Amino acid sequence: MFDKELIEVIGFDDSHFFDLTLSQQLRENDQQVMIINIIVENEEINYLKEIQAVRIYKVIKKPLHDVYGKVIGMCGISTDITEEKYLHKKLKAQKQLLDTMLDNVDAYIYMKDSERTFKYVNSKVAELFGSTVTNIVGKKGTEVLPIEVAEHFNQSDQKSLILIKNK
Repeated sequence: MFDKELIEVIGFDDSHFFDLTLSQQLRENDQQVMIINIIVENEEINYLKEIQAVRIYKVIKKPLHDVYGKVIGMCGISTDITEEKYLHKKLKAQKQLLDTMLDNVDAYIYMKDSERTFKYVNSKVAELFGSTVTNIVGKKGTEVLPIEVAEHFNQSDQKSLILIKNK
C-alpha cells in the first residue's frame, strides 16, 4: 500500500502516511473500532502523502482486546478499489450515453435471452407496452403483456432469428 519496507511502516501512525484532514472516513472508521468497539466494513477515500493521490479502499477493521476485553488496538485489511471505482463510474457514464442514444432513435429496440427474458428495452418499447423500462427488464413478455400479445412478439422474434441464421 505504501511501497515501503516493513521497518518504514511499523511504529508510525496514520498521519505519517495519510493527510488526515482529507481522509475523514479513515478517522471515523478507526474511532468506531477503538471507542465504540465494533467491527467496521466500509469504504475509505484516503489521500496518500507519498504519492500525493487519492485512493479508495474497501476496509475491514476489527478491535483487538486484552484478556479483560478492553480494546488495545485494531487489525484490518484494506483492499485498493480505486481502479474498480473509476471503471464503474466510466461504465455507468457510457451506459447513460448509450441509453440516451437508443431512447432517442425512432425504433423499438429490445434484447431477450434464450429464455425470452427481456435484457434491455429502450423507452419506445416501454411506451409501446404501456410500462416502464425498469418494470420490463428482467421479466418475460408474458409477465408484462397479455399472453396473446407476448406470443405474437415471440413469433416475430423467431422469424427474425430464422432470417438471421439463413443469411
